[in-house]
Amino acid sequence: MKEIEFSLTDPLGLHMRPAAAFARLAHDYKSRIQIVKSTGETAEARSMLMTVRMGIRQGEVFRIRLEGEDESAIADCLEKMRGEL
Repeated sequence: MKEIEFSLTDPLGLHMRPAAAFARLAHDYKSRIQIVKSTGETAEARSMLMTVRMGIRQGEVFRIRLEGEDESAIADCLEKMRGEL
């Protein structure tokens, strides 16, 4: 299991566009990808709507938890996405 910490720079927070990017990424890999809010609330990255419903705002720190055989490849993709969020 790997966890990557993120902080959003987008003034709109974790809205539909970045949630869709997480969903697309999640569907491309076999591993389980969860978004974990600082309160402990979690959402599957494959579900764009559940991700948006978390209400993660600009500047809020959250984690992405990866579990599975291709988690290292996902971590590399997420690092590339970091500047876009």
